[in-house]
Amino acid sequence: MSKTEFYAGPLPHPSLLKQYDDVVPGAAERIIGLLEEQSRHRMYLEKTVIVGDNRRANWGLISGWSIAVLFLITSAMLILAGYGAYGTVLGAVDLVALVTVFIYGTNIRKNERIEKSKAARGNKP
Repeated sequence: MSKTEFYAGPLPHPSLLKQYDDVVPGAAERIIGLLEEQSRHRMYLEKTVIVGDNRRANWGLISGWSIAVLFLITSAMLILAGYGAYGTVLGAVDLVALVTVFIYGTNIRKNERIEKSKAARGNKP
């Protein structure tokens, strides 16, 4: 007769923890403490990455908006100064660039959502 057990998890099976504790008193508590410390560290790193990504995204939006407004103001000033063709071209290029960035960003987010949905269903992305 054969008996097979399978256990998966971040910690050893409770019976193994007890055996460790029997050999070295306090070993189970130390093993659990290491897991807790590693979990806190991983969560801290994930939080740091998310906060940094959000900060960079916000600064990117602010910078892009500022540049777009600067180009539109410059375009208007050129038109008012009598350089209508140059002002119109600059304004058109600015607006086309804004629309392109918006469409590109929308498509990237859409593709990310599709890939995450496939991954959640177990399909390969």
